[in-house]
Amino acid sequence: YHAFGTFDDDHLVARLATRGYHSWFGGSAVPSGGIAGVVVTAERRGTKLLDELFRVALDDGLRERGEAVSTMFCTAPGIYRKFGYEVISSYDTVEVPAAALARIGAPAGVRTRRATPADFDAVCRVYDTWAAAQNGPLTRRGPAFPADAKAFIDAFTGVTLAVDDAGDVIGFASWHRGQETGDSATLEVVDLLALRGDAYGALWHVLGSFGSVVGQVRLCTSGHDVARLSLPSAHWKAVEREPYMLRVHDVPGAFAARHWPVDGDVAFSVAGDHLG
Repeated sequence: YHAFGTFDDDHLVARLATRGYHSWFGGSAVPSGGIAGVVVTAERRGTKLLDELFRVALDDGLRERGEAVSTMFCTAPGIYRKFGYEVISSYDTVEVPAAALARIGAPAGVRTRRATPADFDAVCRVYDTWAAAQNGPLTRRGPAFPADAKAFIDAFTGVTLAVDDAGDVIGFASWHRGQETGDSATLEVVDLLALRGDAYGALWHVLGSFGSVVGQVRLCTSGHDVARLSLPSAHWKAVEREPYMLRVHDVPGAFAARHWPVDGDVAFSVAGDHLG
């Protein structure tokens, strides 16, 4: 975690923070800097205080830590496009009626059980395998993600595993039950990830079993989630979207850090970087 501030005499008038991560792109873990906590004091907004602040923060990350790209969740994408950021995806919260999920049957060849701390490494392997096949997810490794198995399990009401006939974990769902019941009650699902379609079906089946006590299941997701393919209906309502932006500020480093499936030459140029 690295904090940067702009001061007017002894007064902090603007600030932001960067956090070091790695993100999966093209099957490789690319060093990435997460931008967070961008604030300009109300009386100084519109005075271009962010220009120098971003320049210093990104130079620090590029020069000192080798972060080829930086990413952020933002409330106003237009502010950051001039700094070279572009929306590449979003972190979405969607809701599915629990009654619809209750119609999903348990698939053959996959069983489910509750996770224990002993399953932590298996859960991490599922996430790693899934994430490495995508573009953009964090590796969930490093100081921001302590490898404390008990703390991970205790952070949720339950973590449900999908297990194949060989006993291998091939999917998991982490969820919060809450205290309410009835149509207004919601089951909150943080992660729903699987390596096979029938594993998604098995996990949805467990989540649908709450249909008698909750009105909807709320899921954190992104992009065209293949988990949706296991649903028996088109019910999938987005209730919140957080735009996710990315800036490439070390072009050679970003290209070299990731895997490319083919060899070839491409000519291009980079121009107009507001930060120089």
